[in-house]
Amino acid sequence: MSLTSIKTILCTTNLDDHTRPVLREAVNLALSFKAQLIMLHVMKPIGEIGHNIIINNFSKDKALSIYRHELSEIRDKMMKRSLDFFEEELGDDIDYSSLNMKQVVLDGDRVKNILRMAKKSDIVVMGSHSYFGYSSNTTRQVIKRSPCPVFVVPTKVS
Repeated sequence: MSLTSIKTILCTTNLDDHTRPVLREAVNLALSFKAQLIMLHVMKPIGEIGHNIIINNFSKDKALSIYRHELSEIRDKMMKRSLDFFEEELGDDIDYSSLNMKQVVLDGDRVKNILRMAKKSDIVVMGSHSYFGYSSNTTRQVIKRSPCPVFVVPTKVS
């Protein structure tokens, strides 16, 4: 694949402040290649105890309502973080109105969901916290198994 064929960029985010450099790089790439930017956040699955509490205390409809509400809150949080990023980081320097951005929230296994979305992308942009010289397990697994190139942005952990 030549770099000029980049049409879709997948950017993974965990919504913390350390993902700002990751989003900055993804936006720059998307604007440079006039590519669609897909921002992906994968929610951690509900643990067994949490699942049992929901099942035992709520009807199926209520549990589904709670789940949908959580997804909605996370999407709203992603949108706010994106807008804050654009205002704080980019300001008037970049015309981000031409940015074709889509936000996706999934739940379940992070690596599987990222790899599934990578199949529909030309490049993955993700961060890597470095602990004692090692990247996170998620980053290592995506690099190892991705069907497309992975652009890893170092993130600072304080």
